[in-house]
Amino acid sequence: MVYTARKSTYILMSDRAVATYRSFGELLKYLRRRAQLTQQELSIAVGYSEAHISRLEQNQRLPDVATVAALFIPALDLRDEPEIAVYLIQLATNAHGESDVCQWQSIETDRSNSAWTEGVIHR
Repeated sequence: MVYTARKSTYILMSDRAVATYRSFGELLKYLRRRAQLTQQELSIAVGYSEAHISRLEQNQRLPDVATVAALFIPALDLRDEPEIAVYLIQLATNAHGESDVCQWQSIETDRSNSAWTEGVIHR
């Protein structure tokens, strides 16, 4: 769920751990493991080599933002979690030094007896 107000975007995260990752590579590795994929399985799904996936996860290679949006999002099964998909794409953009994001804050809230993380992206 995304809300926009006064140049700020509020993103409700269904997976609290996601908001703790600050780099594309770290988040990619977490999401790959969460999807129970090996580097080889992800590489096949997105058309990259296993070594390329490894370098992306180690932040040794810059991610292609269009490829992340078109191939990684479906491969990591993020179609039903648009807030996480947007965050992954934003981190891919940030890796290129084209960041619109100034700050990401984690705020824990209780919604329907389940813990959620709400983040604020300032633009």
